Amino acid sequence: MLWTSATKLGGAAFSGTLDDMSLFRDEKDVVHIAPLQVQGIASVTMPNICEVNGTASTDVTYRCVRCLTECTRSLDIVIHEVLSRTPLTAAQEEADVFYAPEETIDLEPLIEQALVLAIEVQPLCRDDCRGLCSECGTDLNVSTCVCHVQQVDPRLQALSRFYDVSKTEE
Repeated sequence: MLWTSATKLGGAAFSGTLDDMSLFRDEKDVVHIAPLQVQGIASVTMPNICEVNGTASTDVTYRCVRCLTECTRSLDIVIHEVLSRTPLTAAQEEADVFYAPEETIDLEPLIEQALVLAIEVQPLCRDDCRGLCSECGTDLNVSTCVCHVQQVDPRLQALSRFYDVSKTEE
């Protein structure tokens, strides 16, 4: 998009599809990302300052970090970025204004950054996911396993009896 097109009355609208899974090639928890549908408007609000506002949506397939099953979630991202054509002042740098001196504005890095920030860090298939048994690997959401017997250190055996006695006294 060109700076000059953003100066028109009402700004410059943009829309399109971004299909770049390479950002998440090394992410073990992101299995697949559907093409990102993007739309928005870029408008010059002050001399040499351009605001980019828009939305992006996609479906992301994650691998649950507890049970390793795949789950798909819709992801809706709000994009709001401010660009400056002139070198940034200290206040602009603190306000996360991007320096974009060229005549064309490449929106793809801004959209990719918003996508990366919206991806879940520790995705779960559901909030109450019980995970896998650490002994046999059984998915505890599907079934229970017989190997999960509580092992008590013999030195602490007397304490386990203490709790049994206090429960019967109540």
